[in-house]
Order: sequence, then C-alpha cells, then structure tokens
Amino acid sequence: MTKNWFVAQAVRNREIAASMSVVQHGFEAYVPIIQRWKRIGRVPVEVSVPRFGTYIFVRFDREHDEWPVLLRERTQKQYFTRVLCNSDGRPAPVPDQAMQAIRDYVPEPIPQTTTPIIYKPGQRVTCTISGIRREAVFVEYCGKRPFIRTWIFGAERVTEVSSAELEPLDLDIPTETCSAIAR
Repeated sequence: MTKNWFVAQAVRNREIAASMSVVQHGFEAYVPIIQRWKRIGRVPVEVSVPRFGTYIFVRFDREHDEWPVLLRERTQKQYFTRVLCNSDGRPAPVPDQAMQAIRDYVPEPIPQTTTPIIYKPGQRVTCTISGIRREAVFVEYCGKRPFIRTWIFGAERVTEVSSAELEPLDLDIPTETCSAIAR
C-alpha cells in the first residue's frame, strides 16, 4: 500500500476549507502558504495566501483508498472542482522529489517600500498593459495618476496607468537624453 501525493483543485478562496474537508475524510492534505502584501484601503497589510492559487495537495493510495469521496464532497459544500487525472481518468501522482522541493521552498521576504518612485518627464519606464510588458516614456502626473507615452502597432498613444504597473527602465540615463528620446 503506497500513498502518493496528488493535486486537487479547490474553489478559489476555499483552499483551507477544502484541506480541512480532506482531513475530515481521513486523508492527509497540504496547502503551501506564502506571504504577500495586499492593500486594504490605503494601508498595506501582509497576508498569507496559497502559493499555487486554487490547488492543494492530497495524499492517498489511489488503488485502495476511497478517494472518489473527495469528488462527492463538492456537491455538498462546493470546496472542490476536481482531482487532476491522467488521460485514463486516474489521478496523476506528484513525484516525491517535486513534493519535497515544494515543502522545502522558503520564499524571499517581500520588501515593503514606503516611498514611491517619482518619475520625471521623459524618463524611460516599462509598463504592463493588459498583461503585456512594454517600454514607454513617462509624460506627467495628473493628480497622483501617471501618464505614459507608448507606441502600439506604430501608433503613438498617451495612456493613464497605475503607479504599480510602472518600473524604471534605466536610472543612469541623464534627463536630457530621456527628453531627446521622448521627442
């Protein structure tokens, strides 16, 4: 009787409840947790979140244990959506080395910066717009919101973005050079 780790998909924000349900059914469960910064109003707060989003790890013997009870649980309390399976419909085990690496992983602490970066007109930045990272030139602040100049399909656009989406590209370039690039 060999027990292996398997991946189960839980409902978003119900990972801990799903793992508790697994334990109540006599299985072993593991939810890797990491720390993240989240804004609540204007105050940054450090919170614990699951490392892999909606996925949890469940340990059982797929040949002898009654693991399908986990799927029946979803109709009662809506904690699970499925146990990940191979193409033959049987759960796919996670290799022991991978599971050990997941358990041993210790993330670097996330530094909380209290002073925002102040951009200068003409400064080169990178910006993530709709999930695509691109280069841009900072134009100006309108209130607290930054405006950037970017080129999309050859057309120049001035766009309002969030400060969280911006990162400086080169801090060593003199402002005069950035202004010349922006023209």
